[in-house]
Amino acid sequence: MRFIKKHFFHFLIFFLALMFFSCKEENQRSVKPIQGQNAEDKLLSANKKLVRSENEKIDDYINRYKWETNETGTGLRFMIYQHGNGPKAEKGNTHIINFSVSL
Repeated sequence: MRFIKKHFFHFLIFFLALMFFSCKEENQRSVKPIQGQNAEDKLLSANKKLVRSENEKIDDYINRYKWETNETGTGLRFMIYQHGNGPKAEKGNTHIINFSVSL
C-alpha cells in the first residue's frame, strides 16, 4: 500500500500522457472544399468511372450466363424469354399486356 501511495502521482502522469498521445491524429491536414467548375468536373469524372465499372460488371454477369439481352438508348437492358402468339398491336386499339419484371 505504501508503494502505491508513493508512486500514485507518477502513475497518474504516465496514464494521462499515454491517453493524450494515443488520441492525437498523426496526419492532420486541412481539407479545403472544392468549389466551382473544378468540383463539377471531378464529380462528373468520378461518376463516369463508376458507371463504366458498373457496366463492366453487368456485361461480365450477362456473358457468364450467356444471356442474349437487348439494350435501349438509355442503357436499360432487357431479355425476352417468350414471344407472344396473339395478334399484333395496331394503332388506335386498346390492348391488355400481361408481363412480369424481375431484377
